[in-house]
Amino acid sequence: MTQPSPDVTVGIINHNPHRLTVGCLESLFLLNNDLALDVIVVDNATGDGSADEIAACFPQVRLIRQAEPRGFAANHNALAALARAPAYLALNDDTVWLPCDPAWATKIRSRLVHGEPPWRSDEQTTLAALTRSTPGPIARLLYRLHTDESVGAVAPLLVWPDGCPQDVSARPFPTLWSDLRRYLAPDPRRVRGSPLPAGPVAILSGCALLVRRTAWEQLGGLDERFLMFGEDVDFCRRLALAGWRRWFEPQVTIVHYGSQSTDSEPFRWAVEAVRSRTRYYQRHAGRLTAALFYKAATAILVVRWALALQFEPNCRTERLAAIRELLGWQ
Repeated sequence: MTQPSPDVTVGIINHNPHRLTVGCLESLFLLNNDLALDVIVVDNATGDGSADEIAACFPQVRLIRQAEPRGFAANHNALAALARAPAYLALNDDTVWLPCDPAWATKIRSRLVHGEPPWRSDEQTTLAALTRSTPGPIARLLYRLHTDESVGAVAPLLVWPDGCPQDVSARPFPTLWSDLRRYLAPDPRRVRGSPLPAGPVAILSGCALLVRRTAWEQLGGLDERFLMFGEDVDFCRRLALAGWRRWFEPQVTIVHYGSQSTDSEPFRWAVEAVRSRTRYYQRHAGRLTAALFYKAATAILVVRWALALQFEPNCRTERLAAIRELLGWQ
């Protein structure tokens, strides 16, 4: 019997800890069973046996095992090249889809806050039935691509487990001043209050980014010079330059734990964030702006980390290594 053509290809990069990937896949299949999903997971050289667990628990997933780790952009470009559907969803492994029913969404978030499983086994039938009677989360995102040919990408609202919106969900393009202000006076990780309304925005987060395949191919995918951070900013800028709109759909929500693959090496990834933004400015604002940003951001971080060495002796080696990297990078 011929298999139906998939509606969406979903690409996921499996990192440590792999329990997050399992939770992500569970919510993906349970709450989006109204669509034909083509799901591909790349095991990013975890070496912890998680690839075997994923293969055993989700036989419908196409699993790719990598011997060497690769960056976010390189992995998603490889996954998108294998896509069978007209839309590609780049999905972080540290996410959990929420039902579009507000009562169920609140119940699941409450359990996640307390470290509990999002649903009991006897509730899965009820949750699965929700998307058979009304469109599921991804179907609602896909609707925008189907009904508006000017939209090249669409994304949901990212929330913390307690329901607080994340400011990375949708935001304006960065400027030199906005970036330096962020380094001088970092905003809290959690942004409270109402998110932006549904509509076109500048930047959508790459945590759960649904892209029209023709737009992805037109742009050549993500820029692999970005190892981590900033790929989505650059991609959205290039979408805009190519005439594609980016649509934010806050009625669809997804829990994003955040920083799960970077918390173990915060200083290394702080350096990479500076490098990524510098590459962005080199491409879209010119070498002078890029140089000004890099020198100013480096000065701010070096002073902050050097002062911290006096009062927080832990992580001394990591801080010094990060300072040397910043001062030595061209």
